Amino acid sequence: MERNCQIDSASASPIFMLQHQDLMAALQSFSEKIHPWYPILESTFSRVVEACLKSSFEPSTDSFLVLMVLGSGAVAQAHTHSTALHDRPDLMYLTTALRMMHLIVLEQSLRSLQCLAAASIHYYLLLKPLQAHDLAVLAIKKAQDLYFTGAFKNDRRNLEHLVRVYRSVLLIEGELVVPLKLAESNASEYEEDIPLPSGIDIWSFEIEPATPDMSSTGSIGSPPSDQLATYLLAQIAMRRMLRRNTTAITLSARGTFEYAPMIARELEEQVHHWYSLLPESFRFLPTSNPPDEERSPQTTFLCTQYWAYLVSIAWSSVVKIIDSQDMAVELQDQCRAYFQYYHEFIKSATSALTTCLPNKWTLYASIFAISIGANMAASNPLLASLATPETWTTLRHACDAFGDESEYSPSLQAMRQDLEKTLSSLPNEHQ
Repeated sequence: MERNCQIDSASASPIFMLQHQDLMAALQSFSEKIHPWYPILESTFSRVVEACLKSSFEPSTDSFLVLMVLGSGAVAQAHTHSTALHDRPDLMYLTTALRMMHLIVLEQSLRSLQCLAAASIHYYLLLKPLQAHDLAVLAIKKAQDLYFTGAFKNDRRNLEHLVRVYRSVLLIEGELVVPLKLAESNASEYEEDIPLPSGIDIWSFEIEPATPDMSSTGSIGSPPSDQLATYLLAQIAMRRMLRRNTTAITLSARGTFEYAPMIARELEEQVHHWYSLLPESFRFLPTSNPPDEERSPQTTFLCTQYWAYLVSIAWSSVVKIIDSQDMAVELQDQCRAYFQYYHEFIKSATSALTTCLPNKWTLYASIFAISIGANMAASNPLLASLATPETWTTLRHACDAFGDESEYSPSLQAMRQDLEKTLSSLPNEHQ
């Protein structure tokens, strides 16, 4: 379905007028709602914006990057996500930027890498996961080439920018490759050979209300650089654990998936250790009910991933019982925990949908996939006694979580319809 989705054309006129107020609002929205998730811009980026305005966006990699940032900011500042997807306030920026795409592909530079990352983030915002994934893979390959050819070997500042952009697009690729069921791109092949990012020289939008100069001082709502780097490191650690979880599953001679209980315990200890290392600014109470309103969007997303990880660990025991048709005593506790983990995941994920704008498609895809599994488990005669009335209520909440923005994504429409169809076939006592 996503493959048949029409792509935005680049044939529109590149001539447009920018109002200073609109420009400031878009930059502020990008800084507050997008950049904390994927900190791909250097501290001097505001000067680049000024230069592009003065040159009337003459075709260049700088102009492309600024246009993509403004486009994403325009989407982020809309009253609702569905409003942005309907009105497309980003379209004038995007169509102008796409006319410069050949420069991005051909140029082998840090700026062209940032451009690919910004484009991937933008399509992720538009709920176009295939385009976001493909652009992320291009960015990853370009980053690897720049790193291993030693382009910034003696330039610590630009090397740090390179590493941070690389880590950002690697996260996007990792979030999308599994739910889209795409061929393995080996994007993480050299991941351990490339250093981890630090918090130096990260852009944040700063301005004094009385002055139009974008390089003036006075911060507006952007998290400190060290928090951005800390969140990125927490995400990298979670992504590595998820890969470890996936590779721990083996195929038996009978053709069934096996997951040793010892490995399950080890992985569970691993995620609890990950949680214990989170700094206070990203610490969450796993079972807070309702979710703490004081949490930052990033904290809510980390909490959601925490529960998704625990669901995936317990799911192996569920599958083993379904495949063997035998309620093994040693697996009962893990299966009982599975339903509790599912409830906590949905509670956190539905909360994350309201604040985690760049990751919405992934959140919806996870809600769908995990809920289909939960329904399969709760409907199984052997496991039904371990499910609770809360499980069925949670399944209905999962279906209701799909908001108006899902109408603008063929894949999300299909997920929503499949989930509704699945729940409509439940016995009356669970309706």
